[in-house]
Amino acid sequence: MLETYLTDDRIAAVPKEVFTTDDFDTAFSGLDRADALRAAEIIFAIQQGKALPGFAYRPGIDNPNDVDDLLKATGWMHLHFHSTDDDWLIYLKQFDTYVILAGIARHTPHFRKPYGTELKRKWGTKVPKLQAKIETERRKRASDETE
Repeated sequence: MLETYLTDDRIAAVPKEVFTTDDFDTAFSGLDRADALRAAEIIFAIQQGKALPGFAYRPGIDNPNDVDDLLKATGWMHLHFHSTDDDWLIYLKQFDTYVILAGIARHTPHFRKPYGTELKRKWGTKVPKLQAKIETERRKRASDETE
């Protein structure tokens, strides 16, 4: 059984492994230098278990009435590169000990209803396949270590 994704509003400030889909890698390689540095700052913070820079989150994140409907309904988290005026976001799924960075896309898919339809179309099979591969390899590694 696969681990369930988290629906916390923030990335937990504990070190997490970062895995990426081919779509993320392709999009990342196409970023300009400034955006690539901002995205790398976010990735490094996740790996190190440090708090993400404030610009990565939506402005109302600390308001209990400001609910991220996409995250709550589907588990898709989005992070801003620089400011909330930026149109490009990193879309990911967060788990207890790792995250999967699915891709980089415009804000638009976030607002389409039903929530997550566009994201499911783009990454709905890729992310679960990668998750299954990650968790199978982890179980095998744990089994090998106990022998």
